[in-house]
Formats: sequence, structure tokens, C-alpha cells
Amino acid sequence: MIFRLKLPIWNSSDPLIVLAPMAGVSDLPFRKAVHAFGGISFSVSEMIASQSILRQAQKTFQRSLMIKDEIRVMQLAGNDPNLMAQAARWAADQGAHAIDLNFGCPAKQIAVNSFAGAALMKDEKLAESIFKSVVQAVNIPISVKMRMGWDAKTLNASNLIKLAHNSGISWVTVHGRTRCQFYKDSANWDFISELAKSSPLPIIGNGDIVDLKTAEHHWNTTNISGIMVGRGTYGKPWFLAQIFHKLKTGCILDAPSLSQQHKSVRTHIEDILTFYGKDRGVHILRKHLGWYSKGAAGATAFRQRVFKETCPQNIFKYIDAFYEEQMQGVPV
Repeated sequence: MIFRLKLPIWNSSDPLIVLAPMAGVSDLPFRKAVHAFGGISFSVSEMIASQSILRQAQKTFQRSLMIKDEIRVMQLAGNDPNLMAQAARWAADQGAHAIDLNFGCPAKQIAVNSFAGAALMKDEKLAESIFKSVVQAVNIPISVKMRMGWDAKTLNASNLIKLAHNSGISWVTVHGRTRCQFYKDSANWDFISELAKSSPLPIIGNGDIVDLKTAEHHWNTTNISGIMVGRGTYGKPWFLAQIFHKLKTGCILDAPSLSQQHKSVRTHIEDILTFYGKDRGVHILRKHLGWYSKGAAGATAFRQRVFKETCPQNIFKYIDAFYEEQMQGVPV
């Protein structure tokens, strides 16, 4: 029997579908693009370093901006319990409805050079200290995003979940890989499933949710309380809406028409340019247009033009021409 624990910020009986906090991807424009299609329970901000909050860096301010009238979850990273507590109070003052602690980032700069992210799983005493300091600092729910462990010899997610529960953490998201795996091999959903069965806290599962079949299988065969999707949304901001529809109704929701996709892409790119300004925005939008065009006829030529272009007006002309070519002979 599947029994799902509820999150304090999500008491609905609807499936819980969450957009992952992805560095350099889950910014405000992308989260807006995903939310526009519906079906998403909430999204988590890009990782924000606790130390940068105290420096009041401009990038930190941008990463902290949240979507109005939506559940707002801000992710914090760091390794100092006191600084993390200060950062949590700052996040609460910014209007966050919940705070997520990053115990899962595998990047060398974070996990090795800064002993943060996934490295915190190696020091359970420090982890517990961070849990308690942050929980005591604010009156909003605190969650943790972690991996299975640092490597195959230290699969200690279960230990950390117990410490989190005893410290007052509200839920945990588990990515089904170790830090040393980065994003190689397949996510271990058997591991996530066993955690969800015994965990005193709600578990959100994360890793390799790239199609509806996979999402439906994990939802129907595990005790997870929610599904978090990351890379599966690249170029498909409507993917979470499709997952939600399939889990709620059992029916498949078709991808938006090419005409709708064209409109969504234009809005997303406009938001990027408004949010970051022309120079930085042009650089950032290129990867998204690469994902949007992947696998389509003429995608290579389109990317070559866009990646060399610095004028936003010309970029929009290329986008319009690309979708007009895609829509030739296709009902819209």
C-alpha cells in the first residue's frame, strides 16, 4: 500500500510536482516559463550561498527573487551553522514560504573547495548543527536536498534523515546518486523507494525523470511524497504540466502546439533580457534556445546564427523564422 506523507506547504491531494533548483537554469525567467503551463506545485530557487547574502551581491539578489502569488522556496548553501541561520532569517524576510538546505551539490567549487553541498553529508555532526541552527532561526518550514551519500561506501542518507527529523526539518528531497557519481550512471530509485518506506519525513524523489512513463512508474510504485524534476525540463517548460496531468487523470496531455511553443519561447527570451539586461541576457538565452531547438529540423543552422548574434531584435527574427519553418504544413 502506498502511503504518502504530506508537506506542510502542500496539503492538497493532488500529485506534488516540483521544479528542481538548478544552478544557471532555475532563475526567475525559467521558473516563470514553467509555472505558466500549470501543473507545478512549487519551484525552488537557484542555490544561494549564505556568505554572499551577507555581502549583498547583485547575483544573490537576482537569485532570491520569487514568483508572486506562488509558493516560494529558497535554497541556501553553506557550511557555517551561524551564517546559515542568518541567511535563513534574511530569506524569511524576503518572503520565502520555506527554505531548502543544499546538501546535494556535487560541483568541485562547492563540495570540495568550500566543503558545502554534498560534502556536508560526510560530517553528520556539522549537518545536525546546521539543521538545528536554521530551524531555530525562523518560523517557516525547512527542507533538505541531499544525495544518497558521498560515495558508494558512505550511503548515509538514512542517518541524515533521522537527524533532520529530530532537528525539526519538515521534508527531504533525495537525488538517487552519490556525489562521486555526479550525473553519471542511472539514478537509483530502489534506494529512494526504501528510504521513503521507512522515513519519518516526507521524501521527494529526484533523478532521471525525463519522460512520463518513468514519472508514472516511480509515483505508482514508491512511497515518495513528491517528484522533483530538473534536466527533464530543458527545452520543455511544459513537461511538469504533462507529468501532473498523467498522474492525476491517467491520460496523456499533448505537448503545446508549435504556435504555443513559439509564443512561450518568445516570452521566456523577453523575460531573460528584461531580467538580466541585453549583454548578459544575450549570453544566457543561447543555452535555452539550444534546448528549445534540439532535434528539430534546421536546429544546427538556427543555433549557429543565434550563438553568433548579439542584437536582440535579430535573435527574435531568427526565432520567428525558425518556428515558421517548423509550422509549415503542421496544424497549429
